[in-house]
Amino acid sequence: MDAGGLAKLIGIDVLVIIVMALVVGLPAPRWPRSWLVEDHGPLHLTRVDKVEFYRDLRVSTLIRVLPEGGSWAGGDSKSSLPGTDTDSLVNYLIEVRRAEWVHTLMAFAWVPLIFFNPMWLWMFFAAGVVGINLLFWLVLRYNRVRIVRILDKRAA
Repeated sequence: MDAGGLAKLIGIDVLVIIVMALVVGLPAPRWPRSWLVEDHGPLHLTRVDKVEFYRDLRVSTLIRVLPEGGSWAGGDSKSSLPGTDTDSLVNYLIEVRRAEWVHTLMAFAWVPLIFFNPMWLWMFFAAGVVGINLLFWLVLRYNRVRIVRILDKRAA
């Protein structure tokens, strides 16, 4: 493959990733709230999910560096708490779960690339897409663990 063909293929790959992001991200703010009131599948918290674990990973640094795009597609920003009362925290928790699902699903946006790319190229995009979404997922998970901890203390 010549350089022009490779550039065209990379452009198509980027376009596919963008379309996949739109397909997943645009309808997310309209998902039923009932889908997000509990932790299902990959959102289930484990023994590892402790605030200290995410602090050890320096997730707070990611918070300062990564853009907050929650409001771009009609959702709510997750860059700050909307309030400290229980209802506000529960609403924030639901928004964080929504964003976690979006980034979990987006981690698979590279899959269509398998069908028209050489293996080395789709693997490159797979690593990039998974890696980028993992960074956002870690921030969201950290925020969710903190909110759950606050809500659990209030319930006790």
